[in-house]
Amino acid sequence: MTAERAPPTPRPADRVPRMPDRADLARLRREMAMLRQRQGQMRVDLEALKAERARYAALFEELPLPTLALDARGRIVEGNAAARRRWCADDEASLADQSAFALFGGRGRVALFEAMRAGATPDRAARLIGDLTMRCDDGHPVPAEAHLSDLPFGAVNAAEFQLVAVERPDLASHARERTLYQSLIDSSAAMIFAFDLDGRCLLANSAIARELGTSRTALEAGALPPAAASAHVFGARGSDHEVLLSGQPRAFYANQPGARGRSFRIDKFPLRDDAGKVYAIGGITSDLSDRVEWQAALQAAVARAERLTYHDPITHLPNRAYLHKVLGSLTLQTQPQPFALLILDIDDLKLINDAHGHPAGDAILRATAGRLEAVTSAGGFAARLGGGEFALILPTEDLAETQDQAARLRARLSEPALLGTGALRSACSIGVAQFPADGPGADALIRAASVALFRAKSRGRGEIACFEPSLLKVVDRRSRLMEGLHRVLDASGFRIAFQPKFALHGQNRTLAGAEALLRWSDPDLGEVGPDEFIALAETIGLVADIDRAMVTLVFEQLARWRRVGLRLHMAINVSTLSLASEGFAAHVIDQLREHRLTADQILFEITETALMEIGGSARDGIEALRAAGVEFAIDDFGTGYSSLRYLQELPLREVKIDRSFVARIGSGKPRDEQLVTGILGLAHSFGLRSVAEGVETVEQFDWLRRAGCDQAQGFYLSHPLDAEAFEARFLSPVD
Repeated sequence: MTAERAPPTPRPADRVPRMPDRADLARLRREMAMLRQRQGQMRVDLEALKAERARYAALFEELPLPTLALDARGRIVEGNAAARRRWCADDEASLADQSAFALFGGRGRVALFEAMRAGATPDRAARLIGDLTMRCDDGHPVPAEAHLSDLPFGAVNAAEFQLVAVERPDLASHARERTLYQSLIDSSAAMIFAFDLDGRCLLANSAIARELGTSRTALEAGALPPAAASAHVFGARGSDHEVLLSGQPRAFYANQPGARGRSFRIDKFPLRDDAGKVYAIGGITSDLSDRVEWQAALQAAVARAERLTYHDPITHLPNRAYLHKVLGSLTLQTQPQPFALLILDIDDLKLINDAHGHPAGDAILRATAGRLEAVTSAGGFAARLGGGEFALILPTEDLAETQDQAARLRARLSEPALLGTGALRSACSIGVAQFPADGPGADALIRAASVALFRAKSRGRGEIACFEPSLLKVVDRRSRLMEGLHRVLDASGFRIAFQPKFALHGQNRTLAGAEALLRWSDPDLGEVGPDEFIALAETIGLVADIDRAMVTLVFEQLARWRRVGLRLHMAINVSTLSLASEGFAAHVIDQLREHRLTADQILFEITETALMEIGGSARDGIEALRAAGVEFAIDDFGTGYSSLRYLQELPLREVKIDRSFVARIGSGKPRDEQLVTGILGLAHSFGLRSVAEGVETVEQFDWLRRAGCDQAQGFYLSHPLDAEAFEARFLSPVD
């Protein structure tokens, strides 16, 4: 019997595919919709990413700080405009593909590498790398502070980090300040320290290191001696808790262990940050064994400081500050008593300093101080104000009595002072003010006495003047003159008048030259005479500027006359202060060269009184100008006390007889004319030209011509003329 075979299993390819039903079609439609939705969201996300990248690029470029986008290896992907300005010689150049490590110093490279290796922070916050040194395009190092942050994905192509550099030019100064601070505390004999709240040493000076037998560096690195060996320096740990709990400074005492038996005081105090939070404990430890000596030294230092503050170092008298305190005390009493304030000035101090040296001048100051102290021994107060000025308070109520005391004081101070090299005599001028009549307080009294002194000195040497309210007008005018002088110098507002000089030989008057006279007309002050403003200019240090301005004006006029064929010999008054000033002689010589004038056209006149005060610098100026060919004359001869030595030693060409002697010619007193005859003979015996000034009558003119005077000037012959009138009247072209 034959067995039946099972039918073969159909192959997959032979199977009839199943037609999708409705459920399959619905599922397919849902998947297609989801794909289209995801595709749309991706397009939105892509556009947002593009916008975000564009916004970041704009912000990146506009950042005012140098900013770099770096890849994972530290290569620069992009740098903003500020970075290109910092690191590129050409602002349009690119930083791309350069290594960021090349832009920093060695320590900065290491710090940057470590920061990049640390990777991203959870919140992508910027990390402070630390203080770096940037290398600029010119090689000049610039201190900087660097910040590194992680870039969002896609912010800059292939970039993972953003580096921002903040220039810190103050870092170097901070280091210097730290060094200076450490030097200061190291110079202290006291032991100075600071510990943070965890007990780490933040600061220790050299005194602590010496006491503990270690180094300051070791202490600050944490290598502290055992507590038992250092408790006498740092104190017990519990003392820190007391300071923290109280928030106030505390003093503690400790003994050094061992046989030495030294005791210490430890002053501890909280150190606070800008927010007022305590972050450390500071301390100063003092060795009490030196306390007595230290206190004595401190008291001596305070006494020295107070003495220097309120006493003059040369005379040891109280100074101006002390005088002000005493006057304030006297005038602010409930029932103040009357008194007198005298301010005096040694008239000859500058001359003594120049002629005998400053040690001699200091000796005169000390001698004057001793005499003033003798006057005040029975009551009163003496002080030195500065220079040759002193102040004296006398308990006198009556003005006549004050004047009498001032006269006796003047006589006492005029007595010769015995010095090591001999005796010197000086004179003083005195200004007097009374309290309360001349001022209610210290400032008013000092001003009143100073104004009175100004009046006394304006009268001459060794004068006494009492304050009067009308003197304030004089001082006010002086102040206005000072302001006016500055204005006229700035505006070149001076003008020149020319006083003709005539030769007296023969019967005809022949023009021999002229004297240039400085004129100043102020819109507020009116016409100001040279006798008034030149004296003030010498006092306030402007006379050299004025003389330079005058030389320039005169030389400019002589040059104008030279260009039209006119040549004239010109005398110019000049101060010895100008001759002594730096650059005056060079200015004159330069002006001669610039205006093409010959030096023998110029004669500088120096007053006889000024010759007495001439110093080495002025002599050098005279010699330099004389070597260039400029001539010199003594003006107002006979009114001073000059020695014949000046006529012999100085390179003089002319002697001018003062107008006061010329005015007495024809007075009927033979001695007056004999005096002029003597001056003429003296001048001619030295080979000097004689000139009489102030000739105002025909009798004076005829007498001078008969007596052999060489030249004359004065109102009889001609008044001073401006340049145009002078040229029209006297000058004609040279043939």
